[in-house]
Amino acid sequence: LHDAEDLLKRSIESEDWRMFVEEASGSIAKEYLLLSFLPRMVADMHLHGKIDIYPISGWLTTLFSKAVNLSSQDLLESAFELSSALLHTRREIMLRGAEPGISKLLKSIPGDLPKNLTLSFKLQGNVAALPEKFSRKLRENLGVLISFSEYDLKEMASISRQLDKLRIPYAYSLSDEVFYTGFRLDRGIQAVHSIVSLNVFGALMECGGDLDDLLLRLRSRIKLILPVLRRGLSFLEKFHKGLRASSMISLSGLVEASRLLAMDESLTVEESVELELKILKELSKAIPHPDDRIMLAGRCPMSAARRFLRMDLRRYDEGLLRKVAGGADAYSTTPIPGPKSFQNMDSWIDASKRMVSLLSGGFYVKLRSVKLSKALSEAVYLSESLRESNRHGIISIGRG
Repeated sequence: LHDAEDLLKRSIESEDWRMFVEEASGSIAKEYLLLSFLPRMVADMHLHGKIDIYPISGWLTTLFSKAVNLSSQDLLESAFELSSALLHTRREIMLRGAEPGISKLLKSIPGDLPKNLTLSFKLQGNVAALPEKFSRKLRENLGVLISFSEYDLKEMASISRQLDKLRIPYAYSLSDEVFYTGFRLDRGIQAVHSIVSLNVFGALMECGGDLDDLLLRLRSRIKLILPVLRRGLSFLEKFHKGLRASSMISLSGLVEASRLLAMDESLTVEESVELELKILKELSKAIPHPDDRIMLAGRCPMSAARRFLRMDLRRYDEGLLRKVAGGADAYSTTPIPGPKSFQNMDSWIDASKRMVSLLSGGFYVKLRSVKLSKALSEAVYLSESLRESNRHGIISIGRG
């Protein structure tokens, strides 16, 4: 009763009308999933912070992300498709179709969507085509994709400044085959069902820092996860008739694990990247070819990375964990380390190219710079290099 009252209070304070309904019903679905549906070993791994299943509430019937193809002739049909997606999608709905139809639908959406749900779409033409009448609340839920292949550097700088002025989030895409959140999308796959993240740093601590033991543990966990993900996809596609979805396996704490291994062996940052690559290569071999629809992804949910670190702080040396995490409140959500650790931009790009070639489920890179023009120049250069290895990628730019 106390938990229900607390949930209701949080829902009222955040003005999120779906929070109470989803979390209340989701707790029942979560309990059924962990106690009755999942194999005991997999459920225990989730409960003990060795893996994280996302979204855990509603895992049997909901989606992480979905692409919705809008009809330019039938607005009513498009509205129905979008309404259905809003009911069953937790993180991202990608709107695909002509810009006028997308704008009409967006203007009809109430501005009280869940805060963590993104309505994404590819920018077509220029920002002036986007109605400024979108409510401020709705703008927070939008995610505009700017394609590197369709604009030059000057145009992208202008578009970015206009979107900043409108306070509409945006990112840059290497192709049309990727969600705003950085997960693979192609003609045969319209949705991502779920993401299972592995706690790499926690696994390293379990085995006392031994790399071979770490690889053995991670491979065995993937072996246990694969049949669960296949069963989940099969169950989901019975619920969503005609839908073809994928599931992702991602890694949290890989950067920190390789950093600790490097510290033990007095290796440089560049040499620690070789350890990351070795782990990525071994784990990619344990996951079937992308045609099997279970892929190794280059991003894990922030909630998983926070949960892993929070649980590990109770189990292991707090000083050591704070040191390798750099004082952050979460482990890394991507295996691609930041460029500041490298001697120059080219050495970082070379390492990133080798990493993304192993990430069949897509990747997400975040650059930071005070000056937009400098960051955009680096982003364009980076995209041209990474596209050779993997076109399923997103680059975002943070200021400061």
